Amino acid sequence: MATNLSIIDRQKTFLFQNTKMLRAVLPEGMDPNRIIAVALAAMQKNRDLAACTPESVLLSLMLSAQIGLDAGGTLGHAWLIPYKGQCTMQLGFRGMIELAVRSRVATSVMAEVVYKEDVFEYDRGTGEIHHPYSFDIDRSDNAIIGAYAIATLPSGEKIAEVMTRAEIEKRKAVAMTKNVWNKWFKEMCQKTVVKRLFMSGKVRIPSSSMLGEAVTIDNLAERGDDQRTQTRVPFEPVQAKNVTQKAPEIGETRQAVNPYDKPEVDMNASMNKGMQSPENKMQGPAPSNKEADPIERLIAVVKRKRISQENFKKAMIYYMGRACEPTDLDPQELESLIKFLDTETAEDKEAYR
Repeated sequence: MATNLSIIDRQKTFLFQNTKMLRAVLPEGMDPNRIIAVALAAMQKNRDLAACTPESVLLSLMLSAQIGLDAGGTLGHAWLIPYKGQCTMQLGFRGMIELAVRSRVATSVMAEVVYKEDVFEYDRGTGEIHHPYSFDIDRSDNAIIGAYAIATLPSGEKIAEVMTRAEIEKRKAVAMTKNVWNKWFKEMCQKTVVKRLFMSGKVRIPSSSMLGEAVTIDNLAERGDDQRTQTRVPFEPVQAKNVTQKAPEIGETRQAVNPYDKPEVDMNASMNKGMQSPENKMQGPAPSNKEADPIERLIAVVKRKRISQENFKKAMIYYMGRACEPTDLDPQELESLIKFLDTETAEDKEAYR
């Protein structure tokens, strides 16, 4: 029977039905369920992103995954950007730096903006930059007059790139996503100068490296071109079944059910209820750990990790995209939640706590 789904539930259904495509491009050690959970958490904060077509969201996650970066996470390596109902994956300047170091193009890279009242000197002959930190100056976006990046090569040599604000504004003028520039102007200045440093010819970037691949993908996004040409496997997603709600327009939330609009749930009581339910197979003698009921294993992880009820609810929203009783999760979701909580990093905890 067909069901009406909220915007985010529709995205979740589609993405989990296509985990096979994500897994096909993932580097070793990356979990497709975690990538989906991070994307769903980003949608909770950005309804325009949630309103993008599920196919474009999947494509963006595949592109970020195949270069080994989280899209929409707290590290700022890559971003899911909504544009005219479509989601695009764009690099953050930190993601470019991360890939440069991974690819051994550089051992370190730094990028900074220059403000109107800063002391700044650049020797074009030697490439040396003098930029002492200035306190108590205007650090608004309007006060930015330029940006620079310095890369340290494996040989120990340092190379630099400097751009004026006028040069940066030219890049902004041809970019499709002006809203990103307007909201994150400083970060876009840093990204622009880092990208020009790597594309200037001063650094040799193998075309087969993840950095070269990432720059190509990012350029397509900035021009508004189709990024499907860059997937390593044919982009043939499985269409979601039993979904009757049409794709909403950007920002439309009239038919969406807010996953937060639910009565407060006592998570401990809920898990205990799951253990005591007549339908629960965990009746009689406790089986071995290998065959333990998922609810029991979830309780064990929560206790071992010392996760409070409040943080458990936040973790469910972060990882699963909604807060509900654990007994309302399907078996796949329950297994994913157990794995997320058992392997979560300090960055994950900071993101949802």
